[in-house]
Amino acid sequence: MSRLGALALPIIHTVGLAAQAPGAPGVRGLVADASGPVTGAEVRLVGDTRDRLFVTATDSLGAFEFRRVMPGVWTLVVRRIGYRIHTQALVVRDGVSSVVQIHPDPVPRSLDTVTVAREGLTPARYGPISRMDEFYRRRARGRGRFFTREDLEASGRTMLTDLLRLVPGARVKTFPGNVAEVAFARCSSPVNLSASGPVGRGASSAASRVPLVALYLNGIRIDSASVRQTIAELALSEIEALEVYRGVSELPLEAMGNACAAIFVWTRFGPG
Repeated sequence: MSRLGALALPIIHTVGLAAQAPGAPGVRGLVADASGPVTGAEVRLVGDTRDRLFVTATDSLGAFEFRRVMPGVWTLVVRRIGYRIHTQALVVRDGVSSVVQIHPDPVPRSLDTVTVAREGLTPARYGPISRMDEFYRRRARGRGRFFTREDLEASGRTMLTDLLRLVPGARVKTFPGNVAEVAFARCSSPVNLSASGPVGRGASSAASRVPLVALYLNGIRIDSASVRQTIAELALSEIEALEVYRGVSELPLEAMGNACAAIFVWTRFGPG
């Protein structure tokens, strides 16, 4: 455990109580110090095997609860920056709900100075946690073609199909009915499409041998039946970032399967 981790753990003198509760037993409790409830403390209930683990955090009242806990011996662990770590054994009995009251012991310490060695991959404008982390993580690997918001605006194009025509090796065809097909020179061999259905202008045996270009919207793969229409309708004003993988050698793990190429579209107004 690091020095900082050791300083940041909370805990406590506990008083264990037992109260009859209908149904499956549970564990609930309250974490509070002399000034009031301790909020945001991590509370873990650890069993005797790796798959027996509950994790939660105290709410605004310093309360926590674990439901449907199997009878047996458990270990209760509480952590919070500014408090000592607390660990205690807890016996859960069938039909009995266990209640604990925890009074943290503050540990006033000054933290070491934090030096930022380098900035993160994702621009600060997206915040500390963003769906765009996935885009910038793959961009750092250097496989594929990547377009940021700034790249899209500088391209002078208005539709996704127009931009894809700038990608080396890409062939874009548009058809009546506002549909489009995208193929890449590196996708020269057929791909088994049994998992997703055929992609092409007709559901024939010949269409089933069309190399598949998978389309992902905000990280979720679009059904193959909707790919042609989605590609044709997407305007660059709706797109925040774009990833293009032109062949199997460029595909990231997230796109491995029955596709020989993939396009990841990150919208400007999607979730996150």
